[in-house]
Amino acid sequence: MKGAIETAFGIIVMAFMVIVGTSYITASLNTQRAQNYHSAVVAEIEASDFSDDVINELKTKAKDNGYTSLTINKQTSTSGDIITESMQSIL
Repeated sequence: MKGAIETAFGIIVMAFMVIVGTSYITASLNTQRAQNYHSAVVAEIEASDFSDDVINELKTKAKDNGYTSLTINKQTSTSGDIITESMQSIL
């Protein structure tokens, strides 16, 4: 009887470890996918010289790709030059 209990406990622990490991791998893959998407969006915005049309198109594509929103904040100087740009994607 003691052996059956130990075996059952071992199977439960192993099942728990599989679930935790799978969750960790899934989270890592989602993070990597989001980082790759961010890099692609930044490269496209920079290549378009911060065009508003491209930014609006990327916002639409973000929603099509399953992101809740894509927020891009352009900060310009008084002469109209773009100083910085920040971006936030939300799944």
